Amino acid sequence: MLNARIVTFASALWWGSLTAVGFMVVPLLFKFLPTPALAGNMAARLFTAQTWVAVACGVVLLLSLKNQATAQAGRARSALFL
Repeated sequence: MLNARIVTFASALWWGSLTAVGFMVVPLLFKFLPTPALAGNMAARLFTAQTWVAVACGVVLLLSLKNQATAQAGRARSALFL
């Protein structure tokens, strides 16, 4: 049960952070910062941080796949696919 919650949390964190950075934060940077170069530099830093969040969530999901029973592995694979 706890493992299923961890999988759900990692999937939600991964998807939520991708959505927030990609669809909300970066467009706002280009809208409100004075130059596109400054906004691009800040966006690159945010994408770097996002990459580490994605790597951590991916590792958690892959480790949870290894430890789950066959019945629950289908749900984890679906979460990884999404």
